[in-house]
Amino acid sequence: MKFLLISVLISIISLNSPARPQSNPTKQAGLPAKNKAKILQAGGNAQESDSIQPRLLPPELLGGTGGVIRFLELGIIANAYRGDLTTKYEKWTQAFHIGVKLSRKKRLNGHVGLTIGKVSGENINYASPLPTPPTPNKFFTTNFIIFNYDLLVNIIRKELFVLYLGQGIGVMRFMPRDKENNDLASNSDTRAKEESKEYRNVSFVLPQIIGAVYSFKNGFGVGLEIGLLNQATDYVDNISVLSNQKIRDNILRYKFGFYIPINFRTQITQI
Repeated sequence: MKFLLISVLISIISLNSPARPQSNPTKQAGLPAKNKAKILQAGGNAQESDSIQPRLLPPELLGGTGGVIRFLELGIIANAYRGDLTTKYEKWTQAFHIGVKLSRKKRLNGHVGLTIGKVSGENINYASPLPTPPTPNKFFTTNFIIFNYDLLVNIIRKELFVLYLGQGIGVMRFMPRDKENNDLASNSDTRAKEESKEYRNVSFVLPQIIGAVYSFKNGFGVGLEIGLLNQATDYVDNISVLSNQKIRDNILRYKFGFYIPINFRTQITQI
C-alpha cells in the first residue's frame, strides 16, 4: 500500500513540473543566422541548411567578353596614305600587329600593341614649287614601327560582343625610301634647306579608332577596327615645305584581328 501511494505522488509531481525549454539549434551550431538559408517546413517549423546555393552575377558584370579578362591580339592591317603626293586614301599596303587587349572593366579598358608595316604613295605629275633644286621625290615607300597604348570606351557591351571607341598615344619610327630603295631621310637634297634642322624620323602618334569584337563561347574572338593614325610628323612621304598641296600626312588603317584568351576571371558569386 505504501508503494502505491509513493508512485501516485511521483506521478503528480512529474505532471506539475514545467517542461525544459529546447535549445536553439542556431546557437548550438555557433554560426550567425544571417549566413544560413532557412527553409520553411510543413507546420511552420524553421530548419537550417548547411549548403548555400550561390547566384552567378550577370555575364555583363563579369570581367571580359564571355568571362575573358585579357586577350592576346594578332592582327593584319590594311594601310592607306594621304598627304603631299595624293589627296585620297587609294594605295593600300600591309602591316602586322601584336598586342594585349584588356577586358576587365565594364566601360573603360586598355590596349597596348606593336605594329610593323609600310605605306606607299606616288604622284608622277608632282612638280616642286621652286624652280631650282632641291628636287623632292615623286614616289616613296615608308617602313614604320609603332608602339602605342589605347584607352578604349565600350559603347555597347554584351556577353559575347563589344563595340568600342578608342584614343591612343604612341611613338612611331619611320624610314622613307625612293623607287630605287635609296634612303630619303639622309638625302637632304630632296627637302628644303630650312628643313634640315627640324627633320626627324621619329614622331608621336595619336590614333583614333572605332572597333568591334565578337567572342565565341570558348573565349576566342574576331574583330574589326578602323582608325586614323594621326602622326605628329609631316614627313611620312619625305615632303613638307616643298609640297604644292597643303594636306598634312595621315594614315588610314583597317585592322582585322584574331583574339586569343590569355586568362579568365574567376566567376564572382553573390549570396
